[in-house]
Amino acid sequence: MFLQKNLAQHLNYNPEIVLGYRSYTYQHKINYNFNDKLKLTNITYYDTEYNNDNNNIYFLRNSLSYGVHKNIGLSLGIGLKNPGSFATISGNFHYKSDSIWLLYSAGITYQNDFTLEQVAFIEYKPLINNEVYGLIKVQSNGNINFKEQERGIQQIRIGIKKKQRQYGLAANFDQFKNNKTLNNYGFFYKHEF
Repeated sequence: MFLQKNLAQHLNYNPEIVLGYRSYTYQHKINYNFNDKLKLTNITYYDTEYNNDNNNIYFLRNSLSYGVHKNIGLSLGIGLKNPGSFATISGNFHYKSDSIWLLYSAGITYQNDFTLEQVAFIEYKPLINNEVYGLIKVQSNGNINFKEQERGIQQIRIGIKKKQRQYGLAANFDQFKNNKTLNNYGFFYKHEF
């Protein structure tokens, strides 16, 4: 009993589903905290159209992060994404309060070539009443190969957070270096375990 309770305090799982006009998206983040400084993270993202598999998007990264300072961390990661495997080393700055969460990460990713990878994340949760928060979340990821942008992802969520549940409107924008852009607008549901 003690072991199960102790593990539950160190592990969290946050799946999210988006049902959009173009596609269905599943993504999750799983964190396991070894201690206050060392953390293992799995991020999985999968997007598939309803009618065919021509534009399937996938991303899977496992990373080990070390907290250098209260708001600064370093990460090493390996994973798979269109079109194959990759490795990343990055640094990040984050700030979190009851209503605001800010994150900026920058690093070098190798997948057939070196790219600069950047992530910016902003989440704002204004209190509506004792149990309900508003939710505005914006995330932007980009890979630049020092000549052009190879890959870009932006996600916007506007909705409600009540206890461990989040739901509302979603928008996903995916850009590829071959000038292909995929958009998806719909509804999202996220649960925090």
